[in-house]
Amino acid sequence: MIEKVNTIDDITHSMSPHRKKLNRKLFNELHPVMNEIHGTDFCKRFWMILLESHVIAMISRIELMSEKEVVAKPDLYPVNGRNMPQKNEKLVKSLILFIKHLKSFGRRITIEHQLKSENTFRIGFPQLAEIEKIEVGTELPIYTPLFWGRGNKKKRMKVNAISKNIDDPFMKNVVSHLPRILVEHFQQNYNSVELFDPAKKHFHVHTTQSEYNRMLIAKYIEHGSKLTWYQHGSYYGEFEGDSSHDFEGTVSDKFRTWGWKIRENDEPWKAYRLEQFRQVYLKYKVTQEYDLLLVYPKIKEHTRSLYKNFTSYLLDNLDQATYKKFLARPRALNKVFSHKSELSFINDSRVDKTTGLSHMAEDMARCKIILQLSVPATNFLECIYMDHATVGFLQNDQPTEVIKPFYEFFIEVGVLHNDVDSLIRHMNEIDPDEWWNNVKADSRYQEFKKKFTRKV
Repeated sequence: MIEKVNTIDDITHSMSPHRKKLNRKLFNELHPVMNEIHGTDFCKRFWMILLESHVIAMISRIELMSEKEVVAKPDLYPVNGRNMPQKNEKLVKSLILFIKHLKSFGRRITIEHQLKSENTFRIGFPQLAEIEKIEVGTELPIYTPLFWGRGNKKKRMKVNAISKNIDDPFMKNVVSHLPRILVEHFQQNYNSVELFDPAKKHFHVHTTQSEYNRMLIAKYIEHGSKLTWYQHGSYYGEFEGDSSHDFEGTVSDKFRTWGWKIRENDEPWKAYRLEQFRQVYLKYKVTQEYDLLLVYPKIKEHTRSLYKNFTSYLLDNLDQATYKKFLARPRALNKVFSHKSELSFINDSRVDKTTGLSHMAEDMARCKIILQLSVPATNFLECIYMDHATVGFLQNDQPTEVIKPFYEFFIEVGVLHNDVDSLIRHMNEIDPDEWWNNVKADSRYQEFKKKFTRKV
């Protein structure tokens, strides 16, 4: 009664094994192309770091790009989406980057001073006092560069000459649509990063944050620096076809996870993002005035009736003596306008609806149990980290070997379900507090926390 997720066959899905395979193919084919364009001999890791956003954008619109050659003026930066970016999209992105440039003006001098005087750095980490206590180095400020003018047009001529000799329409478009930041303005960006004893440097990366940082990381590891990348979100370690873990684990010397290990260079570490969530959660008063929080995904036109029917069925069949008051939270697509209208199909007087603009931690603090309409999910792991009661529908069609026994455990104890009837039966049979206390006390629950939500 809810939308079933197909991560295997949808090549545009970030967890599709087909996407992971295509990622690898594109990086293999593009890195010699990039060296030819710029007359360089940089390693594949160097180009992978710079090409990631472009590859993501091209695979997102693979259906369009595979039909025929798409002639269009190259964008300055990659713009992700299933369709060709419109003028307003590119204008908004340019405006955002311009504002970021103004805000970060002068930071490049600070960065260069730090690179001269220190050897260990961190980029893109949450602001946590705990991070200061461990060896992940000095925080590099975020600098956003500004590129203007036409750049080196001769480089674009090389791109066009190379693409003309490619028969496959998709690969032809991947090359011809290389963004200007990687072609005309590449040398400017490359030269903007000064090298100071690169063989002594070690970069700890949570997220890259800017094109300057991407170039900084790529250039330094090209010249001997060490790179340790950190898991920065959910889904990692749960899907076989996870292309993000594949990419970040490939370009880094060591990949630090939230507790699990799959690849040889994976190192079980700590869940910084979940600790950041915990600290926000502690700012709110825990009222648990609602019995159940319904966490909705993005509702599309063709799935609206599914979620309407699901919600009605759920509310009609849950024990009304135990579950009297509900809170429904829509998926927020922006942080400005209310999203309450996304849930206009809910007319039950027992259900209050949020705008979707409040912090998830605030809504969690108001509810006894959190219902995830799809797991894996970031909030599912946030609940586990907080030991906050949660249930949900398992939507992983290609689980890794490391996650399988934990899914079996969660299904056994009623945390995860494959259908709504199973969920309803379970919730009507339990005393919520007693049930959740038993779940938390189980050694398998504690082992899951250690492997997928390791405490900071």
